[in-house]
Amino acid sequence: MKITLLRIFIHIVLLVWVFREVFKVRQIRDLIPGIHLPIPSMDFKEFVLFLGLAVLAWVIVGIYTGFYSLTDNIRNSVAKFFRAWLLWLVFLSFLVFFGQGFWFKNGISRLVLLWGWLFSGLIIAFSDKVLLWLRQKLGFKDKILIISFSKKLLDSVKEVLEEYGRVDVVEGKDFFDKKDKANIDPSSKVLILWDPDLEQLQLIVDILRNKWVKIYHLSSHSLVEDIVFSPSTLWPLIVTQYKPSPLDGRWVVVKRVFDIISSLIFLLLFGWVYILIALYILVKDGRPVLYVSHRVWKNGQLFPMFKFRTMIKNADQLKDKLQKLNQRTGPLFKIKDDPRIIPWMHWIRKFSLDELPQVFNILRWEMSWVGPRPHLPQEVQNYKSWQKRLLSFPPWLTGYAQVFWRDSLSFDEEAKLDLWYIQNRSLWLDIYVILATFKVLAQGK
Repeated sequence: MKITLLRIFIHIVLLVWVFREVFKVRQIRDLIPGIHLPIPSMDFKEFVLFLGLAVLAWVIVGIYTGFYSLTDNIRNSVAKFFRAWLLWLVFLSFLVFFGQGFWFKNGISRLVLLWGWLFSGLIIAFSDKVLLWLRQKLGFKDKILIISFSKKLLDSVKEVLEEYGRVDVVEGKDFFDKKDKANIDPSSKVLILWDPDLEQLQLIVDILRNKWVKIYHLSSHSLVEDIVFSPSTLWPLIVTQYKPSPLDGRWVVVKRVFDIISSLIFLLLFGWVYILIALYILVKDGRPVLYVSHRVWKNGQLFPMFKFRTMIKNADQLKDKLQKLNQRTGPLFKIKDDPRIIPWMHWIRKFSLDELPQVFNILRWEMSWVGPRPHLPQEVQNYKSWQKRLLSFPPWLTGYAQVFWRDSLSFDEEAKLDLWYIQNRSLWLDIYVILATFKVLAQGK
């Protein structure tokens, strides 16, 4: 991700520089000595507006076409570059044509448009080559882990991949012995080489997906549960890629941008609600106003999940004593009329207003709007093996199972619905769940 953000920054700087130089040339009227050309001048403010929109369009097109991927290397991105470059020209042409007389009353020169587009493309392509060369000289290579189940293929595959990254190899049978001690970097690419039996393959994928690595399989078949299959390439190798969700690559960026913008809008619209609830809790029961609960997310790490405090101050200490009253099956704890809830706080929980501070978790990139709920460490410890697949995804504020069935489901049923959501996730499904959440909250369910 760091190299992607660095590339975007470098490209933006280069775009601004190229278009600025082209604009300066365009403003020169004495290109031919002794002859003053009748070239109408461009308005500088209109040029700055055009340049800002052009830069923004390049970044958006780059993300959309996969040229700026969070995980892919800048190597072998020629096709994606040309696709982004041509699509960008189409957008700039429409922008100049339809903006004529509106945003750009004096017009944008075709020389600025075409020369800026041409030289920007050339210099961006050149800068990527230089950046790739620097990465190789400084020893920054992708990390590739091969989990091998074929000694015959291993030598040839390893030789091919060593040109593109640092390759580590572990025998399939040894991987299971070391799975709990394996320190797999989330930025690694993992290749499962050939075919273990189905039970072994499922276990390997379940372990790896919770490490948040990119998983590839060079095999004769692919039969793994709760995963999305897609044909892909690992540099020259044609492989199958396993993904928890169909939203991958550029769509991860789009989803993150959606989360940030929608969270900021939500806070601007409903910030007054936060203030009123905080004052209400402060007056009724004093400090603290917020309750911080540490929940599990990727790689078993913990993050602080924020809620408005609606229980008595020593609620956590009383949980073990109330365990016999638990009404949920499975690892979760739920009591319908929990005696720890402060009587005058019931209305806050009824409308789930105690969850509002988790919008700040979304801005901190610890949660998102829709998906499986985050759980406590002691609850996660009691997960069944297949339920741990939920940890291959970031935790979320609301969810498909949570909205439509609330607490009426067993944890097994809830987990299956959340895994279905992960496999069928889309931006439209997220928007649908968010709208349904507002409806359920308005009804106080």
